[in-house]
Amino acid sequence: MMKKTKKLVYIRRLAQTLSILFLVFVLWNTQDVISAFANPRIYFLADPFAMIITTIAERVIIPGMLITLFVLLLTFVFGRFFCGWICPLGTLMDLWAFIISMFKRKKNKENEPAKAKNIKYAILAVMSIFAVVGIQIAWTMDPITIFVRAFSLTIHPFIITVTDKFFAVLLRVTGFPLYLESFYYSLKEVFLGAITPIFPHTWLIFSEFLLIFILIFFKRRFWCRYLCPLGATFALAAKFSPFRRKAALCTKQCGICKNTCRMNAIRSDNSYINEECILCMDCIEECPNQLATFTFKK
Repeated sequence: MMKKTKKLVYIRRLAQTLSILFLVFVLWNTQDVISAFANPRIYFLADPFAMIITTIAERVIIPGMLITLFVLLLTFVFGRFFCGWICPLGTLMDLWAFIISMFKRKKNKENEPAKAKNIKYAILAVMSIFAVVGIQIAWTMDPITIFVRAFSLTIHPFIITVTDKFFAVLLRVTGFPLYLESFYYSLKEVFLGAITPIFPHTWLIFSEFLLIFILIFFKRRFWCRYLCPLGATFALAAKFSPFRRKAALCTKQCGICKNTCRMNAIRSDNSYINEECILCMDCIEECPNQLATFTFKK
């Protein structure tokens, strides 16, 4: 049982890593993301919040809606797997939370699931109302959009600029040796050749991106717990998922799983909020007696 659980955790981490690396690779190398075969469009098609809100606001069925419906169907069956296994912003939040935890002396101690988790449903409702009257503002709170814009318009240009200036200084200091100059121009063609658009308000986009990570100092996955409208969309679909956490055999109620849960989905009595679970499997892995599991409800 323990080996099986650890294997699932490793698979989840691998899925998260491959998901974000693929998206970064596409954003870095694809000049025309609209017509390219490999482009971030697949992430938006798997984003029911952005797709449904845009469809309502624009009064048009967006091509690829079948993919959106299929992701919702999988969510209804298995729960919020997208948030825990695929979402690139969620992956970065988990990585940042792990880095922070290495410098914290005290271990995480979670209170009872907060009612503040309902804020994300209010945000979803407000954006849905705007969409009904023809105003599309989903891009301001959609996590996929936030990640893509922050990377494409701020992080990517910053990395290219810093790397380019580093080699410019290095070449001047070393006297422009032929081997280094050749390497630089080869790197420029492959790595530094992408042209990124510059907008005067990109700092606003990066500020929102940065704020999400600042909030992690207060609570792990603060954005996902309380604010994310995409998470709210998935939660509505996952509420009645038959794939559930089963911990009836646990009687000690040591609280390890409760404090381990990055979504604050587990209560003190060991019950949990199904729609808040992102299937990270950490609560199963950390259970000292392996008394909890995930299974399909009869």
